[in-house]
Amino acid sequence: MLLEKDENKIPRFSFRPFKIIENIQIASNTFLLVVESANSLDHFSAKPFNFFNIWVPRVDEIPLSIAYQNGKRLFFLYKLRGLGTKTLAQQKVGSFIGIKGPLGRGFEPKRGEKWLIVAGGIGIAPIPMLIKRALELDAKLDIFWGVRVSTEFFDIAKIFGLPSKAWSIVRVSEDCMADFCGLVIDAIRSVNVDKYDGIIAIGPQEMLKTFCKQYGEGRENTYVSLETIVKCGMGICGSCYIRESEKLLCVDGPVFRCSEVAKQLEGASA
Repeated sequence: MLLEKDENKIPRFSFRPFKIIENIQIASNTFLLVVESANSLDHFSAKPFNFFNIWVPRVDEIPLSIAYQNGKRLFFLYKLRGLGTKTLAQQKVGSFIGIKGPLGRGFEPKRGEKWLIVAGGIGIAPIPMLIKRALELDAKLDIFWGVRVSTEFFDIAKIFGLPSKAWSIVRVSEDCMADFCGLVIDAIRSVNVDKYDGIIAIGPQEMLKTFCKQYGEGRENTYVSLETIVKCGMGICGSCYIRESEKLLCVDGPVFRCSEVAKQLEGASA
């Protein structure tokens, strides 16, 4: 279920200082960042699939999905991809970074619903927050998580202290060192998707393109979470527009129905 847009734009669109509490490697090429605000965060509560722009001084702004929130502490999962994330990984505990958000629309199941979650690689990043919300809503999540090599896996339950109630996970790897050998899209072929109230996929764009082709046609309850360039986060600059639509990822997304982003996904590699 897409949540309403948050019209309280200030101070969401201003960078605020956060102190780094933890910034450690937890899997192959994958890091956990934990930051803490000097002030109370009572004025906002991050929702599943919200994202934040992380300002790495003198380098870049990096949009990262919120992985978890615990009081004044925000948790992020990120993978080393370029100069911005590599520089972020070098930031020391006790130093400060600028954070702007929460941005985008939240997304969560309705009370008592059952959802199928398909995550590819670091697409798992927003799922701990989704699990937390599912526990509060008595909802159920069946999660399929696919990676290229099994060293990319990490223990979600242990890191975020999540009880096993309300969710299950199937690990899929291309090196065949997991529950299922192959691609995560192949792993869900044996699943009866019609028994779910909704399906959502998060991951590389080519994976999302295949997912929507196989499961999006004729279904209004099939969603994907997109990534694209995000600059202002306010819906002004237009850098994150969704192709052949009037939608912007930073205010209307990042979660969309497959039917809404068909043209956007057409450019993905086969």
